[in-house]
Amino acid sequence: MTVQDIMTTNVQTCTPTTTLPQVVRLMREAGCGIIPVIDTRGQVSGVVTDRDISMALVATSRKPANVAVHEIMSGPVHACGPGDDLRSALAAMRQFRVRRLPVISADGRLEGIVSMDDFILRAVASDGPTSIEIIAAMREILKPAGEPLLVADVPR
Repeated sequence: MTVQDIMTTNVQTCTPTTTLPQVVRLMREAGCGIIPVIDTRGQVSGVVTDRDISMALVATSRKPANVAVHEIMSGPVHACGPGDDLRSALAAMRQFRVRRLPVISADGRLEGIVSMDDFILRAVASDGPTSIEIIAAMREILKPAGEPLLVADVPR
């Protein structure tokens, strides 16, 4: 089983100049918490998450309509490819402590998003990650920043 088997393909995107109210509207319409940021070359230059937006709103006295995505987006982009096996995508999520990964083709184009929700809802299959592997990844993702990865907890 590969990432393309479980990823979400109909993904909303924005540009670096998209404003916070615009990106929030995109998230609300799509029912998601992450929007990939696409540059002028059509490649993923970053992502903006609901957490990025919340932190930016608290940290600034500016009106949201005056804050552009490029000012708050997360980078570098941690991503995977559509042909990657599910265990390697899950390992990347665990390593970088992220719940979602853009799925990017070899030429740098966005093909979808894979999330922990996708793993939990669809990926537990005979050839996919086990529930123990998924739970171990979530334990790492949910740790407070700065705590080291528990190598001993990595399922084999």
